[in-house]
Amino acid sequence: MYCKLCGLENLETSRRCIKCGESLTGDPVGGTESFRQKSQFVDDAIYGGICGLIGLVVGAVVAGTVLAELHVERQYMSLCVLACAGVGTAIGRYIARKRY
Repeated sequence: MYCKLCGLENLETSRRCIKCGESLTGDPVGGTESFRQKSQFVDDAIYGGICGLIGLVVGAVVAGTVLAELHVERQYMSLCVLACAGVGTAIGRYIARKRY
C-alpha cells in the first residue's frame, strides 16, 4: 500500500504511513471524538498526578527547610505542602489541556 501524500510503500496492514503519518485507510488521523476525550482524560490524570507529586515534594522540602528555619508552626507547614501539591496538580492539568 502506497501513501497518497509521500508515496512511500507501507505494509498492507498499516493504518498510517511510517514516514509522514498520513492515514492510509481514509479515517481521520486524530481518531474519533470519543477517543480524543478519553485520551485527554488520561493525559489530565497523568500530568496532574506527576506535577502534583512534584509539588508535594517541593512543598515538603520548603516546609522542612525554609519554614522550619523561620520557626513556622507545624500546621502551617502542612498547609504549605498541600498547597504546593494542589498548585502542582493544577499546573499539570493546564499543561495537559494545552496539548489539545
